[in-house]
Amino acid sequence: MMPFRLPTEYLHPKGAPSYTIVAYTGQSHAERSAASGAQKRVNAMIRARKHSDDNELVRLIRTELIPLSHTARQLDAHMIRELPKRFRSGITYVAIRTKQGPPVAFVHFYVLAEQLYIDMLVTHPQHRGQSLGKTLMAYAEAYGRANHCQFARLFVDRINVWGRRFYNKLGYSTIRFVPELQCYELVKPLAWPPLTVSSQ
Repeated sequence: MMPFRLPTEYLHPKGAPSYTIVAYTGQSHAERSAASGAQKRVNAMIRARKHSDDNELVRLIRTELIPLSHTARQLDAHMIRELPKRFRSGITYVAIRTKQGPPVAFVHFYVLAEQLYIDMLVTHPQHRGQSLGKTLMAYAEAYGRANHCQFARLFVDRINVWGRRFYNKLGYSTIRFVPELQCYELVKPLAWPPLTVSSQ
């Protein structure tokens, strides 16, 4: 399997390495066609996060994610201060419209013990419906497959009904509800053939 390298320069989806990776990751023809279709609809560039992106990423988290969260609060200064450290401990891809423009969407994820953990996915409200989230998820999953991940896991807040529908369309299945977090845990097999999914 080819090693996956983080993009070091701006990448338009048509030239993005993630879309060449899907050819050998065990995706079905239908999945590859869907990824290709998403690629044609996206009018943005995807690149790795830069330190200078952090202010806009934090703003997106405060306005789009925290209001849906049962455990986080917009005025939680400690949590907000910890976000840049959180970014540094994982991998973040951002979608931008122009080379010098701010991120309009991003995905943040980790790889731990052959599992891909999607930590955050956010799209600016004015840029929704343009396949940015779907494209960023394709990047994250391609990274996971290239790093031998068997599953992708994520949590969706109970009140985020739209988010659950979005992930279901991408092939994620709900495996449990976590009462203390008021979140659903969703899993998608990345290995081929699919392995048995565990809630642990």
